[in-house]
Amino acid sequence: KHTFNCGHPKYAAKFTTSLKAIANYVQKEYENAEPVARAMRGLTDVQILIDEEPTLLEGVPANDPRNDIIIFKWKENWKIAKRQEQFLESNVSKAYALVLEQCSEAMKTAVKGLPGHEIVAENVDLIELLKEIKGVACNH
Repeated sequence: KHTFNCGHPKYAAKFTTSLKAIANYVQKEYENAEPVARAMRGLTDVQILIDEEPTLLEGVPANDPRNDIIIFKWKENWKIAKRQEQFLESNVSKAYALVLEQCSEAMKTAVKGLPGHEIVAENVDLIELLKEIKGVACNH
Protein backbone atom coordinates (compact mmCIF):
# COMPACT_ATOMS: atom_id res chain seq x y z
CA LYS A 1 0.00 0.00 0.00
CA HIS A 2 1.34 3.41 -0.93
CA THR A 3 1.01 5.83 1.93
CA PHE A 4 2.64 8.98 3.19
CA ASN A 5 3.96 8.71 6.72
CA CYS A 6 6.33 10.49 9.07
CA GLY A 7 8.43 9.79 12.11
CA HIS A 8 11.10 7.52 10.66
CA PRO A 9 13.89 8.13 8.10
CA LYS A 10 12.60 5.32 5.85
CA TYR A 11 9.49 7.38 5.11
CA ALA A 12 11.56 9.93 3.20
CA ALA A 13 12.46 7.29 0.62
CA LYS A 14 8.94 5.92 0.60
CA PHE A 15 7.58 9.39 -0.25
CA THR A 16 9.03 9.21 -3.78
CA THR A 17 7.78 5.67 -4.36
CA SER A 18 4.30 6.51 -3.10
CA LEU A 19 4.16 9.74 -5.09
CA LYS A 20 5.03 7.95 -8.33
CA ALA A 21 2.47 5.21 -7.69
CA ILE A 22 -0.30 7.67 -6.85
CA ALA A 23 0.52 9.85 -9.87
CA ASN A 24 0.39 6.75 -12.08
CA TYR A 25 -2.98 5.84 -10.61
CA VAL A 26 -4.31 9.35 -11.28
CA GLN A 27 -3.06 9.19 -14.87
CA LYS A 28 -4.64 5.77 -15.50
CA GLU A 29 -7.94 6.21 -13.68
CA TYR A 30 -8.90 9.86 -14.14
CA GLU A 31 -10.05 11.22 -17.49
CA ASN A 32 -7.50 13.44 -19.29
CA ALA A 33 -5.30 13.53 -16.18
CA GLU A 34 -1.83 13.26 -17.73
CA PRO A 35 -1.01 16.94 -17.01
CA VAL A 36 -2.00 16.51 -13.35
CA ALA A 37 0.04 13.31 -13.00
CA ARG A 38 3.05 15.00 -14.62
CA ALA A 39 2.69 17.97 -12.26
CA MET A 40 2.50 15.63 -9.27
CA ARG A 41 5.67 13.79 -10.30
CA GLY A 42 7.57 17.05 -10.80
CA LEU A 43 5.91 18.94 -7.93
CA THR A 44 5.16 21.74 -10.38
CA ASP A 45 1.96 23.59 -11.18
CA VAL A 46 -0.01 22.90 -14.33
CA GLN A 47 -0.57 25.86 -16.59
CA ILE A 48 -2.92 25.99 -19.54
CA LEU A 49 -1.90 28.87 -21.74
CA ILE A 50 -4.12 30.48 -24.33
CA ASP A 51 -4.07 33.96 -25.81
CA GLU A 52 -7.01 36.06 -24.65
CA GLU A 53 -7.41 37.34 -28.21
CA PRO A 54 -6.25 36.03 -31.57
CA THR A 55 -3.12 37.58 -33.05
CA LEU A 56 -4.23 38.92 -36.42
CA LEU A 57 -1.93 39.60 -39.34
CA GLU A 58 -0.44 43.08 -39.29
CA GLY A 59 -1.43 45.42 -42.08
CA VAL A 60 -4.29 43.17 -43.16
CA PRO A 61 -7.96 44.14 -42.63
CA ALA A 62 -9.64 42.27 -39.76
CA ASN A 63 -12.21 40.77 -42.14
CA ASP A 64 -9.56 39.38 -44.51
CA PRO A 65 -10.01 35.61 -45.10
CA ARG A 66 -6.49 34.96 -43.78
CA ASN A 67 -7.50 36.53 -40.48
CA ASP A 68 -10.74 34.53 -40.54
CA ILE A 69 -8.64 31.36 -40.49
CA ILE A 70 -6.55 32.69 -37.60
CA ILE A 71 -9.71 33.59 -35.67
CA PHE A 72 -11.26 30.17 -36.37
CA LYS A 73 -8.14 28.35 -35.16
CA TRP A 74 -7.95 30.57 -32.06
CA LYS A 75 -11.60 29.84 -31.20
CA GLU A 76 -11.01 26.10 -31.54
CA ASN A 77 -7.88 26.29 -29.35
CA TRP A 78 -9.78 28.39 -26.81
CA LYS A 79 -12.53 25.75 -26.59
CA ILE A 80 -9.93 23.02 -26.09
CA ALA A 81 -8.17 25.07 -23.39
CA LYS A 82 -11.45 25.65 -21.55
CA ARG A 83 -12.20 21.90 -21.60
CA GLN A 84 -8.67 21.23 -20.33
CA GLU A 85 -9.25 23.72 -17.50
CA GLN A 86 -12.44 21.88 -16.51
CA PHE A 87 -10.65 18.53 -16.48
CA LEU A 88 -7.75 20.09 -14.59
CA GLU A 89 -9.98 21.52 -11.88
CA SER A 90 -11.86 18.25 -11.44
CA ASN A 91 -8.75 16.08 -11.51
CA VAL A 92 -6.81 18.28 -9.09
CA SER A 93 -9.69 18.18 -6.64
CA LYS A 94 -9.98 14.38 -6.86
CA ALA A 95 -6.22 13.90 -6.63
CA TYR A 96 -6.04 16.21 -3.59
CA ALA A 97 -8.61 14.01 -1.81
CA LEU A 98 -6.76 10.85 -2.89
CA VAL A 99 -3.45 12.16 -1.55
CA LEU A 100 -5.04 13.01 1.80
CA GLU A 101 -6.52 9.52 1.98
CA GLN A 102 -3.02 8.11 1.52
CA CYS A 103 -1.66 10.02 4.52
CA SER A 104 -1.28 8.35 7.88
CA GLU A 105 -3.02 10.05 10.80
CA ALA A 106 0.37 11.24 12.05
CA MET A 107 1.10 12.81 8.65
CA LYS A 108 -2.32 14.47 8.49
CA THR A 109 -1.80 15.95 11.95
CA ALA A 110 1.69 17.18 11.09
CA VAL A 111 0.57 18.75 7.80
CA LYS A 112 -2.47 20.42 9.37
CA GLY A 113 -0.14 22.00 11.92
CA LEU A 114 2.09 23.62 9.31
CA PRO A 115 1.98 27.40 8.94
CA GLY A 116 -0.09 28.36 5.93
CA HIS A 117 -1.74 24.97 5.55
CA GLU A 118 -5.19 26.50 5.91
CA ILE A 119 -4.63 28.39 2.65
CA VAL A 120 -3.38 25.22 0.92
CA ALA A 121 -6.52 23.36 2.05
CA GLU A 122 -8.85 26.24 1.18
CA ASN A 123 -7.38 26.50 -2.33
CA VAL A 124 -7.25 22.69 -2.76
CA ASP A 125 -3.64 23.23 -3.83
CA LEU A 126 -2.47 19.73 -4.72
CA ILE A 127 1.14 20.61 -5.45
CA GLU A 128 1.59 22.62 -2.25
CA LEU A 129 0.00 19.77 -0.28
CA LEU A 130 2.51 17.35 -1.79
CA LYS A 131 5.36 19.74 -0.96
CA GLU A 132 4.12 19.93 2.63
CA ILE A 133 3.95 16.15 2.85
CA LYS A 134 7.43 15.83 1.37
CA GLY A 135 8.76 18.38 3.86
CA VAL A 136 7.27 16.48 6.81
CA ALA A 137 8.36 13.07 5.49
CA CYS A 138 11.87 14.29 4.82
CA ASN A 139 12.07 16.45 7.96
CA HIS A 140 12.55 19.74 6.07
